[in-house]
Amino acid sequence: MTSDTRRIAGTGVEAGTESHLWGAAEVRARLKEAAAVLRALALGLRDRPAGLMAHWPDVVRQGFEAYGYDSVRLRPPTPSPAAVSRADAAVLWLLWLEDAPRRIAWARASGIPWRRLEDLDGRSHTTLRRVEGEALAAICRRLNASLAPEAAIAAAFAQGVQARRESPDRVTTKDRLTKFRK
Repeated sequence: MTSDTRRIAGTGVEAGTESHLWGAAEVRARLKEAAAVLRALALGLRDRPAGLMAHWPDVVRQGFEAYGYDSVRLRPPTPSPAAVSRADAAVLWLLWLEDAPRRIAWARASGIPWRRLEDLDGRSHTTLRRVEGEALAAICRRLNASLAPEAAIAAAFAQGVQARRESPDRVTTKDRLTKFRK
């Protein structure tokens, strides 16, 4: 097995193919995608609670309970195998965290609002935001540590140059010179 096709342990990323630094926004997006993929996957017979495993159809007691009376609840489309693989890797990233930050990061990825998290956890939303940010930063550090040092430096330089080019408040050398002439 060559180093180009070797997977970096626990990241779901192949060595040599990922040459950019992971940011908190990318990790947050990947966790949200994982939550959406898990929500979209169909539950198997073993995944359902015991009360839902009846083999007989539900008894219709009233006319308005009959099939077709209510609007149909559509399930999201089945995710692609690549999306399931990315979701598996992202869920494994959560195992790098302690219990409390893991629960908060996954709850936010699942779309639970801050107010509900405050009620469940007992801490303020600012504290919960800080805990989530620290959790995402820890995942980023672990993902970026898997890059070779030369690749990490090159990726950081490339991202910094790109960010400076796209920055709306970018100051050029010409602007600096005209500022001192005035």
